[in-house]
Amino acid sequence: MESVYSFNGSAIGFGAVLKSNGVKTVIPSLASVALAPTGGEGSAVVENYNAHGISFTRAESRVFGTDLGDGIYTTYADVYITNLTIFDKLKIALMSATISSTHNLKLNESSFDVRTIYRGLALEDAEMVPEYDLALSSAPTYNDVLRTLKGDMAGYGQRWMAKPGQLENAVREDNPLKPLGGSLVKDLKVPEHVQKHCAHGIEIPGLGRAHFGEFLFKPGRRRVSLLRLKLDGSTPAPNGFALMSGNGDEGDVTVGSVEGNGSPPM
Repeated sequence: MESVYSFNGSAIGFGAVLKSNGVKTVIPSLASVALAPTGGEGSAVVENYNAHGISFTRAESRVFGTDLGDGIYTTYADVYITNLTIFDKLKIALMSATISSTHNLKLNESSFDVRTIYRGLALEDAEMVPEYDLALSSAPTYNDVLRTLKGDMAGYGQRWMAKPGQLENAVREDNPLKPLGGSLVKDLKVPEHVQKHCAHGIEIPGLGRAHFGEFLFKPGRRRVSLLRLKLDGSTPAPNGFALMSGNGDEGDVTVGSVEGNGSPPM
């Protein structure tokens, strides 16, 4: 059996599960696209969405993967959303995320480049300004990510509200799974009346928490979500809906998520 390189790239504009009086309503993933294992390209667009208290002008996702020759492969995935409004409270004029990867079979590690952008971010017309973690975003390999984290363990642990020893265990060399989770948003500058949950998260009165720039990094794999909203159920959303996750917890909705990587021949 011939062994070939398998591409992996995906991008999602928006998706959620809604619950009202015990009845679930699934919103299929919008502007969702996946890269074929053999590479190539793909795209998806949704325009003028307005339902269940969430609206946006345009969500577009794109993926691309190709063989550059000489055992070098590259993937690219991006997503952007314009004029997002959530329950007439949280507004984002533009946000986008891009992940590109290069895998040289002569090297032990894939290299990545990750970019996130937010423009016109506001909570009930109170402007918020994100500060990006450029060092972590531009760390090309998994080992570079580890070195960046180890350079400021206390700072990252406090920023992400990590439990004692959690980050230290994640960066151990003998960690078999080696998942790293955090945020590429270093800080959010907010007005005094906006309450922050952590460095990259805010409280939305009557709804719950919004988290920005969350990531999951593993060797050869990177995923970034631009926005995750976790409702506390204290106030029903418009139309009587509340958001919930599939596991029954007070749930999550993701807006703008990308992943890019690939697997070498067996």
